[in-house]
Amino acid sequence: MNISDIDVLMTVIKVGTYSAAAEVLNLNDHSAVGKQIRRLERSLHGVTLLARDDSGKAVLTEIGKSLLPQMIVAKQAYQEMFNSLSSMPEPGVGIRY
Repeated sequence: MNISDIDVLMTVIKVGTYSAAAEVLNLNDHSAVGKQIRRLERSLHGVTLLARDDSGKAVLTEIGKSLLPQMIVAKQAYQEMFNSLSSMPEPGVGIRY
């Protein structure tokens, strides 16, 4: 699983279509969005996270709804870890071998 894949999923949920998500994320086209969604689904043992409703809007499947809170927590943990790096010394500083 890649954190950027979670960002793409959350954007699709927010805007409703792969094309709109591609525009928001400044990706070349909707196929790049689809590729990232498929990669995320494969990393989660092949579950289907999104489906289309009657109007064609992308919506979370039931498994997608149940996994989304955990993906949000994972994304937040990653961001906190990344943010904490700014308060750490440079790599190798103070380390003796």
